[in-house]
Amino acid sequence: MQTRPKYETHAPDDGTAAILRTLDGRTIALRGVSIRVALRDLICETEVIQKYQNSENTNIEAVYTFPLPVDAVLLDLEVKLAGKTLRGCVIERKAAQEKYEDAVTSGDSALLLEQNGDGLYTMNLGNLLAGETAEIRFRYAMLLNWNGDTLRVMIPTTLAPRYGVPSGLQPHEVPEHSLMVEYPLDLAVTVAGALANAAVECPSHAVTIERSQEAARLRLETGATLDRDFVLNVRAPTAAASVATAYPDGEGYVVLASLRPEFPAQSESGPRSIKIVVDCSGSMNGDSITQARTALRAILDQLRPIDEFNVVAFGSTQKQLFARQTAVEVVPLGRAACFVDALAADMGGTEMQAALARAMALPGKVEQADILLITDGEVWNYEVTAALAVKTHHRIFTVGVGSAVAEAVVRQLSAATGGACELVSARENMTATIVRQFQRIYQPYAVSTQVTWPVAPVWEHPHPISAVFGGDTLHLTAGFAAPVEGEVVIEMRFADGAVVKQAVRLAVVTADESLASTAPRLAAARRLKTLEEAEARQLALRYQLMSPYTAYFVLAERDEKAPDLPELRATPQMLAAGWGGIGVVFSEDALSCEQPAVLRMRSRDTIVAALSEYGSYDFPVFLCPSPDAEHGSKSRKNRPTEIAENLNQRFKWKFARMFLPANRQERFAIEVPAEVYHTIQDLLAFGWTKHLVAVCFLHRLSLVVPAGAFSRNSLRAIARAVEKLEAPVALLDYFARCMENVTSYEWNWINAQDAPQPDMSASYSQTWIKTLDIPAFLRKQAD
Repeated sequence: MQTRPKYETHAPDDGTAAILRTLDGRTIALRGVSIRVALRDLICETEVIQKYQNSENTNIEAVYTFPLPVDAVLLDLEVKLAGKTLRGCVIERKAAQEKYEDAVTSGDSALLLEQNGDGLYTMNLGNLLAGETAEIRFRYAMLLNWNGDTLRVMIPTTLAPRYGVPSGLQPHEVPEHSLMVEYPLDLAVTVAGALANAAVECPSHAVTIERSQEAARLRLETGATLDRDFVLNVRAPTAAASVATAYPDGEGYVVLASLRPEFPAQSESGPRSIKIVVDCSGSMNGDSITQARTALRAILDQLRPIDEFNVVAFGSTQKQLFARQTAVEVVPLGRAACFVDALAADMGGTEMQAALARAMALPGKVEQADILLITDGEVWNYEVTAALAVKTHHRIFTVGVGSAVAEAVVRQLSAATGGACELVSARENMTATIVRQFQRIYQPYAVSTQVTWPVAPVWEHPHPISAVFGGDTLHLTAGFAAPVEGEVVIEMRFADGAVVKQAVRLAVVTADESLASTAPRLAAARRLKTLEEAEARQLALRYQLMSPYTAYFVLAERDEKAPDLPELRATPQMLAAGWGGIGVVFSEDALSCEQPAVLRMRSRDTIVAALSEYGSYDFPVFLCPSPDAEHGSKSRKNRPTEIAENLNQRFKWKFARMFLPANRQERFAIEVPAEVYHTIQDLLAFGWTKHLVAVCFLHRLSLVVPAGAFSRNSLRAIARAVEKLEAPVALLDYFARCMENVTSYEWNWINAQDAPQPDMSASYSQTWIKTLDIPAFLRKQAD
């Protein structure tokens, strides 16, 4: 039976920290993480240090997919490796990937950091040599948001298991989880500036707090690990509600205005159609589902007689309280209370999309429909759900609960639909948070907001502005060609015609003041999602920002190259504290490396003549006749993608020193067209070595099959072989010419009956001579 590697800990003899190791002998390179957070006003700057160590006797590639806050903007990156400190540079993503692969296959070390979605990043550290350590340091900043008089700072540290199939991630980037691993976390926070004397509380961790006139300093107590989000609540009732500052930005200026509008009390709003959707999947077990039940009972008491309501519980399936939206009356409320009391986290996986679609389809009499969604958000794909909510005119108010909430999911669902989002961990008052979010449904909100700047800006963001709720923070940015002074004025208009105005005077900082370089990059990052790809790429490169189109790259050239390609070492996630109620989860076993299948070659409709001798075991045996051909039988044809998959399985976990099959028992099943076969045979007859011919064939094949067919390990093995064997360009080009004439029918890429048929009036040899002429260079005997 195929099994996923399990993990155990080995304590080294030298008394250092324990080394995490898989039961099949593969070590885990990540040794721990240190985080330093500096909080000044509404800008939070964070430095992260990831420490790696290769405790094996071979070079490795460490891959780590990890979370950051959704609004995080990476500012810089550096790596300490082999006695050098190297700084990263943001370049176009495709170029970064190519440079990284070139470096790794050439024996140099390299680092590639990519953003694979909102708040999701993958670090690739290639060719960490035996016994080496590496320290990767990066810094990011983000804007914080008031919720009333409280700022909530959240630093994610682990990815909880998510339901569904991730899109956009390569297989080696998909997070695995382990019950056995523990990564130490060292974290410290400094709260300075106007918030230095604010009340601070850390509901997620045990901390020590030291105060001075200038700052409050917090540090985690010993024993913390990467198993939960770090949460810090900063309460400052007397802090300035709104600020606006102009920062120099090259030859121009950027204004960052953060406003906290306070709306006057309004009369009771009209009737609402309220749909409560609660996650009852296994990941909600424990504190999450218990507090959710308490909150829902409180919400039932606050429903108004003019409303209609329903409750939908979901996991792998859905259960709804009523067949349609139902009036708030005594009997329905009684049934709802029983339904809520019976809720349990026993409904399987997190099929959020189906549950929300079912809730949106519930018929009712009231036009204004709102959804209160309570979930940990642990799903991979949510974009379709957000689009459906917009189409059906539903606002979604999300409450992300748990110790490792999928922040991107719950924030995007609310932002796309004009709702609001709150996050809450198990040790916070979850009931109060859920009830407060429910009350937002009744709050008046600005249906239109107009911003007046002192002078006309070159650009402004956001534009237009979505729904604004009282007490929340509205971040506005704008660019100006010259210094700007005066006031920023916002005018908010409500559905009943009421208007609220708020103004804040601009402060101006100089180029050498704190945050002078950070603020313009924060402003640029907020604009990226609103721009077309070409403009977004250009902006990201100008401000050195991570984006879907750019990535960080570091090259560490080595005097002595790595002797072999690195073996992959994926970094499993710690399981989020309290996940599933008991803090543990059984993972399905992953595929282990299978024994390679048979590699054989024959033309499409003829039997290949047997080679007289197999020769040594180190030549590509796919040049030998197939057993089926020897017996005059035909087996099914193989598509090129299946050839790729065979190689992918061979290199699933590690590289062999010789990447081609080493003996007769280690073969793949390959079927090639006649033209390709004759190319191979003629080149062998001219004296080219069997390995070189095979390498050139596979190199060209990797360029014509669909993207992603060959795994990164297979592509690296082929590229490394091309380099090691010093494959002549003319030979590679010759295979390219040969394969240009091969039809999709001959490759069996399609099965259409009307596919083009090869010309059968001439023999394969005649067709071959007619279509391709062998250059004189290739007729020479190879060394």
